[in-house]
Order: sequence, then structure tokens, then C-alpha cells
Amino acid sequence: MLMTDKRPTVLIVQRLLPHYRVPFFRQLHERLHHDGIKLQLVYGTATEERGHAAAATWPWATQVPVRSWRLGAHSVYVQNAWSHALAADLVVVEHAGALLLNYPLWLLQQIGRVRMVFWGHGRNFQATAQGRWQDRVKNLMARRVHGWVAYTELSVSCIKAYGVPPTRITNVQNAIDTTALRATRSALRHEDLERLRARLGIRSERVGVYIGRMYPEKRMPFLVSACHEVRKHVPDFEMVFIGEGEDDVCVRESARAQAWMHHVEPQYGLARVPYVMLGQVLMMPGLVGLAVLDAFALETPMITVSDPRHGPEIHYLRHGENGLCLAATTPAAYARSVAAVLTQPDYLKHLKDGCVASAQHYTLENMVERFSAAMRRALE
Repeated sequence: MLMTDKRPTVLIVQRLLPHYRVPFFRQLHERLHHDGIKLQLVYGTATEERGHAAAATWPWATQVPVRSWRLGAHSVYVQNAWSHALAADLVVVEHAGALLLNYPLWLLQQIGRVRMVFWGHGRNFQATAQGRWQDRVKNLMARRVHGWVAYTELSVSCIKAYGVPPTRITNVQNAIDTTALRATRSALRHEDLERLRARLGIRSERVGVYIGRMYPEKRMPFLVSACHEVRKHVPDFEMVFIGEGEDDVCVRESARAQAWMHHVEPQYGLARVPYVMLGQVLMMPGLVGLAVLDAFALETPMITVSDPRHGPEIHYLRHGENGLCLAATTPAAYARSVAAVLTQPDYLKHLKDGCVASAQHYTLENMVERFSAAMRRALE
């Protein structure tokens, strides 16, 4: 006799599967299975982001095609997850106006056909005037869903502003696998780092690091100018830029012209750990998000600049405790703050200690526990 699976099913729909989400979904599947809940993941890839997406081989994960169209200055996406959504007891979707699947699912939620949970930032922190029509629509939808999974406490405050009752919001404290980062950091030997330093031609101990994509919002020309200013205060300062992108020209030119500037191609996953560890500080004056967690796990305090467009993870950074978030400033003023950290060992140690404490709090394990608890409540 065939046995049917009577467990309730949670379906999570993702437009693409980022590499950093793979450990999360694996751990979440195990946790929900322990709770008697079946997890299904439906994900796709968009053409322009294929190089930044992963593919899963789990039997409970299904990849489906994603079609995209330009609508004015923005893209919209269609992802066929209908059969999965209608069969699930709970559907978790990204709170994104560009995902056309969300609209009919939301309508079915209103008539009780689908139980829908939004997962997201709470608002689009990088919204432009041209893109706000999507935000107005999705913000209207935000008030009438079964529940919310919020990235951070900052996200919670945004969601409450829509009129969503606090009882329907769970702050999962968005995280990456910092446990693996810290384990890799601990396993690296001094001679391993020295070989990497020698290969890159780094001679100083006073090193700054940038890691991530390089596009206008990351303020690469500002950062390059700030590095020159740091050298005025710290003559042996060196800089390592890790990544590439549409705005990497000034970085590549500067690295060719200055022996103390070093450019490294993108490093993903745990491969990035030794490169970040070359630095004393993480210098990122432009938009930041999950890189805050890299700074904590690898004990490399981040120095950034206040900007309302930062990802919600900026809420984790406490100025003067586990990093620096400076008021709007110039490259010269930014450089003075960097130099102050690099030249004052006690100040640097204080920030590093703050990173260690924060790394133990913002973990993937904690995020999985919070997310699974939200799923259990939503299914009740």
C-alpha cells in the first residue's frame, strides 16, 4: 500500500538561488523536517545574473525557467511555480514588485485559496523615483498577507509602518554561514597568509580591504581617492581591492600605477577568507549589506558612510563598537578615520572585540531557528 506524506508543506519561491543562501536552505530543510514539516524550494535564474547564482541538486528543490521583460527602466519576471503553490499549505515569496507571480498569489490569498508569507527587507532601500510605482503597489499588498519574515529590526519597523500587526512579523536576523567563515579563519596558518602576501607583493601590516562588486553605488572613485589620503597619514598603508564590475576601471588603473594598491579578481565562498584577512579594516564607503557579517566573522572592522540606501543589515553595525558608520563625508575625512583606526592598536582591538561578539550573535543557525519558528506559527 502506498503511503501518502501527511506533513504540511512550506513552499519557498526564489527568483534565483544565490550561493550564500545554499547553506541556509540546507539547514532549514533539516530543521523543518525535524519539526514534521516538508520544505519545497522553487527557484530560477535570470540571464543577467547567471554568474552569481547557484544550482541545487536536492530532491526537494526544483529549478524552473524565468522569463523577463523590460518595463520602462526596470525588468519584470515571470516564474512558473503555480502547481507547487496551489499544492502547498504555505507559500513564502520575496516581497518584490517585479515578480509577477506575486500578484495572482496575493489575490488568491484574499479569497482564502493560498496562505502567503512575504520575505524581505520591508521596503526597497535603493528605490528610484522611476521605480516607485512598483513599490506603491507592493506596499499596498504588504498589509494583507498571512505573515511576514523580516530581514532585520530595521525591516520590522518598515513593515509595521504599513499597518501590519507585530504578531504577524518575525525578525529572522538575516545571516550567512559565519560559522564556516570563522572555522576557515581559524584553520588558516600564519605561513599561508604570508605566502599570499608575498604573491600579491604586500609588505605592510597596515592594510585596507574592499570586497564585492564594483558599480556606481559602491563609490569606487571615492574609495580610490580616500586610499591616497590615507597614505598621507600612514605612509606604509596598502590597499587590496577584491572584485570587478562596471565601475572597476579606476581600481584597475590605480593598481597598475601604484605598487601599494593591489587588485584581485572576485573571490566567492570560503575562498575570500584569506584575502579579507590580509586587511586590518574593511573599507566600504558605498552601499553595504551582508558584507557587514564578513567583517564580524573575519574580525576586520568595517568603515562605511551613512546612506539611507544601505541594506537592512547595516542595522547590525554599531558605530564605535564593532565598526564605523561615518556621517556623509569627503575622501579626506573618511581617510582620517581609517588612519585613526590603523595607527591606534587599542582602538583597533576594541572594534575587533566588537566584531567577535557580533559574529556570535548574528549566525545562520539563529536565523534558521527564527525562520522555522515563523513557519510553525504561520501553519497553525
